[in-house]
Amino acid sequence: MVFLNTDNIRPRSETDYLGDDQSPIFDVENIRPGDYIETPEEIESYLRSAQREYTQLVVYHTSTDYTQDFDRDQLVTWYRNEYNISDVNYHFLLLRDGRIQINKSIEEQTEHTPVANHNLFSISLAFMGGLNSGKQDIDSSAGAQWRTFRKFMACFYSVLPGGQVFGHSDINPNAVDPGFDVVRYANKAFGKRNTLLNSTARERGALGVSDLIRASRDRGFK
Repeated sequence: MVFLNTDNIRPRSETDYLGDDQSPIFDVENIRPGDYIETPEEIESYLRSAQREYTQLVVYHTSTDYTQDFDRDQLVTWYRNEYNISDVNYHFLLLRDGRIQINKSIEEQTEHTPVANHNLFSISLAFMGGLNSGKQDIDSSAGAQWRTFRKFMACFYSVLPGGQVFGHSDINPNAVDPGFDVVRYANKAFGKRNTLLNSTARERGALGVSDLIRASRDRGFK
């Protein structure tokens, strides 16, 4: 019989978690909308599990007040009552407690943006909140959300080192969310540059892997 040697196992600290780990068993093959992703390892596992080709992450906020501590079901109900919209099309919801909740399967091409061709090869993440008394204020996001966002981005670049990351307003000139410069954030935090400039991305949309590699070489990126 083999026993687990616990001598070198340190207790988990709050930095190990993206939220309270209420569901310690993570089965990537059976994850469903409404389930939570709670550790960086789970994020990376889920991103790697996708059979659908994607190369781009688009970041949003949900245009709810920071005091509305919604989960997925509450957000869907609020959208239905407030906007007469029966569905929410973001793949990931970044909740105020720092957990990520699956809203749409990563395998699903959702209509998260109407601009150009961005839905085909992209996934989307939305900060729960973004408003403060009716005015855009992404700084009202919780510290746990920012910590999780950084971890999510690190996992995204681990899976796709040459992936593209845009804010909604970068690809849609009529949008104002997420309320911060996502492209600049990626460059400062991870030293990453998108292959496509914002203006070019608005016209061309999200690119498949082969087209993105070609575009990257055309720009002289290694």
